[in-house]
Amino acid sequence: HEPDEMFADMYRAARIAELHLRDDARAASLLETAAALRPGDPLPLSTLAEVYQRTGRYEEQGAVLKRLLRLVRNPVQRAELHHRMGRLAEDWLSRPEQAAEAYREALNEKPDHEASLRALAQLHRRLERWDELFELELLRAERSRDDARRADGYLRAATLAEGRLGDLRRAVDLYDRAWRLVPGLPEAFRALDRIYRDAGQYEALAELYERKASLTEDRSLAASLLRSVAVFYEQRLDARERAIEALRKLQALFPDDREALMQLARLYESGGRADELRATLAAWAELTEDRRERIELLRRVGDLLDGPLHKTEAAIDVFQRILDEDQGDRPTRERLKGIFERLGRWDDLVDTLQGELAVVQDDDRAPLQLAIGRLCEDKLGEIVRAEEAYEAALQADPNYTPAMLALEELLKRQARWRPLVALLTRQAEALRSGGRAASALCRAAEIEEAELGAPERAEELFHRALELDPGCGPARQGLERLYLGAGDRAALESHYLREAEVATNPVLRVRAYLRLATLFDGASDDTVGATAAYESALKAIDDQADALHALASLARRTGKWERLTSLLGRIAATADDPDAAVAALKEWADLVELHQAERFDPEPIYQRVLDGDPRDAHAIAALDDHAYAKRNEQALFSLAIRQVREANDPSLKAALCQ
Repeated sequence: HEPDEMFADMYRAARIAELHLRDDARAASLLETAAALRPGDPLPLSTLAEVYQRTGRYEEQGAVLKRLLRLVRNPVQRAELHHRMGRLAEDWLSRPEQAAEAYREALNEKPDHEASLRALAQLHRRLERWDELFELELLRAERSRDDARRADGYLRAATLAEGRLGDLRRAVDLYDRAWRLVPGLPEAFRALDRIYRDAGQYEALAELYERKASLTEDRSLAASLLRSVAVFYEQRLDARERAIEALRKLQALFPDDREALMQLARLYESGGRADELRATLAAWAELTEDRRERIELLRRVGDLLDGPLHKTEAAIDVFQRILDEDQGDRPTRERLKGIFERLGRWDDLVDTLQGELAVVQDDDRAPLQLAIGRLCEDKLGEIVRAEEAYEAALQADPNYTPAMLALEELLKRQARWRPLVALLTRQAEALRSGGRAASALCRAAEIEEAELGAPERAEELFHRALELDPGCGPARQGLERLYLGAGDRAALESHYLREAEVATNPVLRVRAYLRLATLFDGASDDTVGATAAYESALKAIDDQADALHALASLARRTGKWERLTSLLGRIAATADDPDAAVAALKEWADLVELHQAERFDPEPIYQRVLDGDPRDAHAIAALDDHAYAKRNEQALFSLAIRQVREANDPSLKAALCQ
């Protein structure tokens, strides 16, 4: 036979032996012969390799596969052969190193040979060759043209770098590569989140969240991520501006997000960004359904406009809007009042106060009307409106003294005396009793007396005041002034007696008696009446100085020496002024010597004079005369010793000692 025919016969015979006779040994022998007949043909070797594998002749199978490699030039086929050799070495010959080498050869032939890649990876993992496995996974990722498969490879490599190699830097880099390739890859995001948090890398964490928020189609998730970004920047990184930027992105997604508005407001406020804070608070106010909260927010908007933004007119509009919604909002009204007062816009201020009348409590109406009246009078010059406001204040509270005084002053300045008297008497009627009503009547009486020339009407009003308040000083003084002016002695006498009788204060009673006594002791020269009045004063207050001195003067004038000596003794005993006491004692001693020497010894009185004034020459001389007259050497000696002690002149002191 020809060689080709022999080859064909041998190959067919081998296949018959293999497939029909089930004689693998004979088939192998025939295939070896066929391969020898045609060394460059891979067909018999391929079949022979299958026969050896089936019969467990793995060494022979390996040798056949090596022979096949020498014949095959196609990279794909060569890669497949290397892979088969690797599986043979790994699975049947237990030669992992040889298997790894075969897989690597396969990859050299065809870098993207997936079966060899998987097999080599499994082998490295089984042998815990983490470095080689990492490099392989990275290689697989780099060689993949599909983004999803490449990201998956980066993820596996990153997991190895983090968990097996402890190389966080490379792990983060690979997780990040995976995340960038497939942003929706949850494993990469969770891994980066965990690593950044554990490492305290909040800037990287914030950027990760921002990137995810920008890529996700889930708006709620994006909002949650941006909210976290704002927290990272504000609380962890002290980067207020970037926190604001994140919240603005969130607001672009959900303009009505209250929490974002609250955070923005806080950041703008802490950063002194008044205009942005104003806009944020205004937006918040438009969203809230809570009326109280809306008013508080708008009030803050108004404060910003009136304060750092210097937009007072806009602030007024905001405050007016609040009052349109709630007229009873007192803080807002106070702000408006402050603005109008500061700007001198008195008409607007009056209008604001009048608007407040509709909502204030009854107790606050009088002060409010008073304020309106003062503005109309002092700032606007509208006297009629001012008077009406004061009247309204008194209608709200008849006892409101500031309004009464304001209206009184207004009428005084206009010299409208009759309306002023009517006002005061009307107020007294409203008050009906007590010191305030009496005071109003007294003021009315003084106007009748001084301005209207009606003393009778003034007297009547003073009497009415005393009926309401018996201790009313202006009424007593007014009546006294009227009676003095008219020269009505009888009326004055009656007035003083009545004043003394009704007075509960001893001082006032004494005052009345003293004035009554002065009346008696005056032109009428009624010493008896005067004495009785002065004695009544002493009954009210024992040893009252003015009464004692007045009685002494009367006694002196009428020559009642015994009564005078008694009064002088009381004056000396009670006087607060030492000089006055000494003077009384000296006069008393002189009276005793002149009129009572037979009954009384003046020496003790002179001794009391010296107790008050040790150098009194008159007392010393008198005592000296009395001692000589009585030939009382002991008294003379004691007096001389006393003079020596008190003398300041050396020559006098020497003479006295001699």
